[in-house]
Amino acid sequence: MSKISCPIYFLIFAFLLIAFTNPVLSQITIEPYGFALSIAEGENNEVEIVISNTGDDPVVFEINYEAEFRMLAFNPEIGEIAGQDIDGIVVNIIPEDAEACVYEFEVEIHITDPDEEEGAPAIIPISAVISIASPTGSLTGVISSSRDGELIPNASIRMD
Repeated sequence: MSKISCPIYFLIFAFLLIAFTNPVLSQITIEPYGFALSIAEGENNEVEIVISNTGDDPVVFEINYEAEFRMLAFNPEIGEIAGQDIDGIVVNIIPEDAEACVYEFEVEIHITDPDEEEGAPAIIPISAVISIASPTGSLTGVISSSRDGELIPNASIRMD
């Protein structure tokens, strides 16, 4: 008869604890778990987060997002995903009135079993880093006469 060491008992206990305390979480996968974007001031962008329900029962999701400066909009914010199905959440990045800076956000996706009246939702964190940069550019060239192609000395162009 062989002995099972204490660490193996601990691993088995930890697995069973996770599986039985929140079985909803074991049937959910989310891609991506985070995103980082760099966009120019005044530009908008979007990212899609895909939630897969590999279980047989439906689950309900809800986005929990709180930030001092809100530039993320989620569509949809609340929804239900049938068993063996997937759904996408479009994250619109709208940095209206945002200054050039790096912004970090923590978004939580709460997942619940619609048949359960009680119980805490499974919480899946998503991290977002948005870098907003001032648009810059460089323009170099020469000014020449359209008549003979000769360079025009001391000429300048004004751009607004």
